[in-house]
Amino acid sequence: MPGRIHISLKLSILCTGFWFFTSQDILGQCTDGTQPECACETAPVLCTVDELDGYVFSMSSYMHPWDGPSPICSSSPSSQTNNPTWFAFTAWCTNLTLRARPRNCHWNQGAVGVQIAIYDDCTFQHEVACDIDVQDCNTGTKVLNMTGLTIGGVYYFLVDGCLGSYCDVTIDVVGVCGAEEISPWTMPVTGDADPCVGSPVSYTVESLDGAAAYHWFVDGVLVQQSAATSFDTIWTNPGTYQLCIDASHDPCVPVTDAPSPVCITINVHQSDAGTLIVSPSTLCLTERADISSAGYTPGPENAQLILITDATGTIVDLINASSGLYSTGTTGMYTVYAYNFIVGVGTVPVIGMNIDEIDCGTGCCDLVSQAITFQSITAFVSNIVCNNNGTDNDPADDTFTFDVLVTGPAAGTAWRSSDGTLQGVYGISSNCGPYLISAGSLYFDLHDYDIPTCSTSITIDPPAVCSVCNQSIDAGQGSIIDCINTTAILSGVASQAGQYTWSGPGMFTANTLITTVSDSGWYYLTGDFAAQCTFTDSVYISLDKDTPVANAGPDQVIDCNQPDVYLDGSGSAGNNLQFEWSDLNGTLLSTQSGVRVSTAGRYTLQVSNALTGCDSTDHVQVMLNPNIPGEVIANVAPENCDEENNGMIEITAVIGGIPPYTYSLNGMMAGPSGRFTDLPPGDYTLQITDGIGCTLDTFFTIGQGIDLQLTMPSIIELIVGHKGLIEASVNVPASDLSSIQWSPGGVLTCDTCLITSITGTSSYSFLLTVVHERGCVATAELDVNVVPETEIYIPNVFSPNGDGLNDYFTVYTNQRVSLINALRVFDRWGNLVFEQQQFYPNDESKGWDGTFRGKQLVPGVFTYYAEILLVDGHTEVFKGDVTLVR
Repeated sequence: MPGRIHISLKLSILCTGFWFFTSQDILGQCTDGTQPECACETAPVLCTVDELDGYVFSMSSYMHPWDGPSPICSSSPSSQTNNPTWFAFTAWCTNLTLRARPRNCHWNQGAVGVQIAIYDDCTFQHEVACDIDVQDCNTGTKVLNMTGLTIGGVYYFLVDGCLGSYCDVTIDVVGVCGAEEISPWTMPVTGDADPCVGSPVSYTVESLDGAAAYHWFVDGVLVQQSAATSFDTIWTNPGTYQLCIDASHDPCVPVTDAPSPVCITINVHQSDAGTLIVSPSTLCLTERADISSAGYTPGPENAQLILITDATGTIVDLINASSGLYSTGTTGMYTVYAYNFIVGVGTVPVIGMNIDEIDCGTGCCDLVSQAITFQSITAFVSNIVCNNNGTDNDPADDTFTFDVLVTGPAAGTAWRSSDGTLQGVYGISSNCGPYLISAGSLYFDLHDYDIPTCSTSITIDPPAVCSVCNQSIDAGQGSIIDCINTTAILSGVASQAGQYTWSGPGMFTANTLITTVSDSGWYYLTGDFAAQCTFTDSVYISLDKDTPVANAGPDQVIDCNQPDVYLDGSGSAGNNLQFEWSDLNGTLLSTQSGVRVSTAGRYTLQVSNALTGCDSTDHVQVMLNPNIPGEVIANVAPENCDEENNGMIEITAVIGGIPPYTYSLNGMMAGPSGRFTDLPPGDYTLQITDGIGCTLDTFFTIGQGIDLQLTMPSIIELIVGHKGLIEASVNVPASDLSSIQWSPGGVLTCDTCLITSITGTSSYSFLLTVVHERGCVATAELDVNVVPETEIYIPNVFSPNGDGLNDYFTVYTNQRVSLINALRVFDRWGNLVFEQQQFYPNDESKGWDGTFRGKQLVPGVFTYYAEILLVDGHTEVFKGDVTLVR
C-alpha cells in the first residue's frame, strides 16, 4: 500500500508526545498535512537507532514546504524543502553513520531525487548531517556521517524530494550504536546531610549518559521530576528522612529499569533557646543575678547553656545548665545569653571566646539575650574650703566645708551616711560642713538609701588654717591697642600658687596669670590663696585709633551722551591716607584717590591710616539713565494669503526715552511714523532712536499667509448603479472656510460639503471651489466615470471531444477584467494536471484541453484555482469544480 512503512526485521516503538505506534501501523508519507510525519515537531521518535535499520517508506507528492527549513543546509543556501517527511531517533552512541537508498522515484518539474538532513532540534539552527546537491539532484545513495552525538539525545531526520519529486526510501544503519540504557551511578548524592529547620539546602547528583529525567523522592514520595540534576528544598520539620534519586528516559528507559536509585539519609535538626529571664537587670557588685530559661528545645541531641559576656562580647562565665546565679566584682554592662545547639553540629563555647564566633545564621543553634549592669557606689570629695570666721589672728575658730559627689546604680535616687549626718542624690554634688579644722580628719560610710549593702567610704583631711595672709600679687605693665596691634598681653605675677581671676571691660574674665585682651580700659587681677587670703591689683590698656573718614562722592549717571564717569574720593579726611577702589565683585580697580568707570553698579572706596591701620569705607552708585528707550509696543499683522506680501508692522507706543522718535526697519530710514506696510513674510530688525540719540533694537517676524491647498483624486470610477464616496481635504481646519461649492450643482448629495457622495448613473466633470475666511481661494477638478458591472463566467462542465463545442476549459469575462494571472487544475488527489499564467480572458487556445503530459485524461471531476486581475487593479480568486466528459 503506498505510504505505509514496511519493516522486515523487528518490532519498533515510535514515540512523540502521545503518539505510540508499532511498525505495522507507522505511516510513512504525508498526504494532507495532518499526519505526524508532516512536521518536525510531531515526528515519531524511535527509541533506538537500530529500529531505523531497514526501514522502507514511500514519500508523498503532497507539497508542504512550510514544514521544513529553507535553506535546508547552510552549505547549500539555494536549497529549499518541497514535500518533506520527518522521523526522529534517540542516539545511544556518539558516532553514527546512516545510509539512505531511494528507488521507484517519480519526476516532477524535470527533476528527480532526494535531499536528506538531520537536526538536533526543530529550530533548524544546526544541522548534524546533510547530503544535498541542488545543482545535480539524483537518486543515488546518500550517506550521513555523524559525530559528537549526545547519548540519549533526540535527533530529527528529514527526507525531501527535489522540486517535489518523490521516491521509496530505505534507511540503513552502518555499524552498531550502543544499548538502550542509562549509565550507572558513580558518585554519591552531594548536599548537607545534617541541615537545620528553615535553612535552604541544595542536593546534587551526577549527570548520567542517557538520562532525560531525574525523579526525587522523600521517604518514597515523589517531590520533583525534571531534567535538572539538582533539588533545592527547605526542611520545615525536624526528623530523619530518606532522599532517593532515580533516572529515566521515558518511554525508552522507564524509571523501573536500571540504574537503581541512589539515596542519602537526611537528619534535620531544630534548635530553640526559648525565653530568657534575668532578675534584676541593674545590680550592685555585692548582688547576684537570678538567671533561668524556659520553653527551649530539650532532647538528647540538644544542649542548653547560659553564657555571660562583657561589653566586648567576650564570654566571661558559662553555666552548663538552663538556670543559675551570677555575680561579679567588676562594674560594667554584661549580656546574658540562653544558647541552644545541636551536639556534634553546633559550636561548643568556652570562656574567653567571643560571642560573634557563634554563628547561628549558618549553624543549627539559637541565641536569645538580655543585658544586665553591675554598678558600685563611688564618692568624690572636692572644694575643701577654710573659713577664718573673721578672726585673721585666731586659727582655733577656723572651720572648713567640702563638696561630695556620689555616683551609684541609678542617678537621681538617694544615698546617705551611716551616722545619718550626710545625705544626697546620686549624680548631684552636696556641700557639707562647716567642721572645725582643729577637730582633725573626718570619716564617713556612705550607702544606697534602699540597698545598704551597696556602700563606700570617704576620708576628708582638713585644710590649713586661714587666719594669716602673707601672699602678694602684681598685675604687670600697661600697653597700647591700635588698628594694627589689635590685642595686648596681660602678664600677672603671684608670690605663691593660688586661683587667679582677670576681669575687665565688656565682662571680660580669665583664669590664668597671662592672657590676651582686645579692649582698652582697666583690668583687675584677683588672687585667691589658701586660708581664704585674697588680693587684687590693676593695669590700664590704652587705645590709639586715628580712623580716617572715607568720602566716595555723589552718585552719578551714565547715559548715551556720557558713557563713563569719574569717581572722586579726594573729599576723604584723615592722616596718612591710602586709597583702594573696588567694584561689587571685590575686584581692585585703583589705589588712587579717583577712578574712571563706564559700567553701572555699586563701587566701594576704602581709606586707611597707613600708621595705625585703621580704615573706613564709603560707597557710590553709578546708574544708567533710566529714561532711555526700553520697550516697544507694536501691532504686527501677517501676510493675508500666500505670496500677497501684505504684512504690516505699526509702532503704537515706545516706553522710555525722550521724544521725538525716529524709526529704521532693516537699516532703511523710515521717518517718525513707525508704520510699515506691504511687507513680505520674514524676520525684521527695527531700530528706534530717541531725541537725545539713544537707540533700541527690537525684532519682529511677519508670518506667512494662508497657503490654502485643496486635495482630492482627479478621477474616480463607479460601477453603474453603485454609490460612491467623494472625499476632499484642505490643509487648514474646515471650520476656517467661509465657502465650499461644487459645480454643477444638484448632482451630489451635498454641494457644500468636503465629503459627499454620488450614485453612478452617468459620467460627470466637477469643479470644487473653497474660500478661506481670509479670502484665499483654492479649486480642484474631479471626473466621475461610470463603468458597467464585472462579469465572470467559469464553466462547470466541458467536453474536449473535438466537436468544436466546449472543447476547452477557460475563463470568460467582459471588458472589466484585465488579465488572468493564473489558472490551475488539480485531480482528486491534489496533483497539478494543468497550469496557465498571464493570459487574456475568452482565449480558448490558452485553456485546458483535458490532457496531461500529452495524454487524454479519463472523465471525472477536477478542481480549479483561478486568480483574476480586474482593470481597477484589484485581484479576485475563484475556486470550484469542473467535470470532464467525453
